[in-house]
Amino acid sequence: TILSTNDSSNGMSDVARLRVITSASSTSKIYQTTNSEITLGKYSCTTLLRLRNIASTTEKYNVIFGRVADNNSSSTDGVYFIYDRYGNASSGVASDNWLCVCKIGASITTVNSGIIPTTTTPQKLSIDINSSTDAKFFINNVLVATISTNVFRGLGGFNLGIYKILGTGTDDVLSDYAYYSYELNTPRI
Repeated sequence: TILSTNDSSNGMSDVARLRVITSASSTSKIYQTTNSEITLGKYSCTTLLRLRNIASTTEKYNVIFGRVADNNSSSTDGVYFIYDRYGNASSGVASDNWLCVCKIGASITTVNSGIIPTTTTPQKLSIDINSSTDAKFFINNVLVATISTNVFRGLGGFNLGIYKILGTGTDDVLSDYAYYSYELNTPRI
């Protein structure tokens, strides 16, 4: 990952931004393990991002944002957004849109958000996971999916990553910010 400053050449005009980039054959990600279970509280994560390029038949990659059990592109367990144009990742679903995914082991619930990732205007992606019932997915503050099955609440961490599948060029995700919060049902003093 690279943190750049004072560079508005890519359309992101903030003073600082995060750039998650692949090389010809690598994966790049930010993964922060929280080592906590959501059964003890609520979890939310948000990012403002845009893609540098749309995946193509010669440059294939996946973008994952959310909470996952591990930090690879085919996470066994998780609650996350995924851009998977060719169906190469854990969702197994090809789509030009952001997909909303809740997955535990072999059980998966995927909802198509109907929203295409952009290369020009940043999109705000947010996920709220309630400790007892469901996960809500928002794009630009609009609810695009509510999933109440296969909502992963076990040990895991925050992930913003781009995973190279095929190609020799660089691909990247540009983010103004990315953060997560975890609120316990019984706060510690």
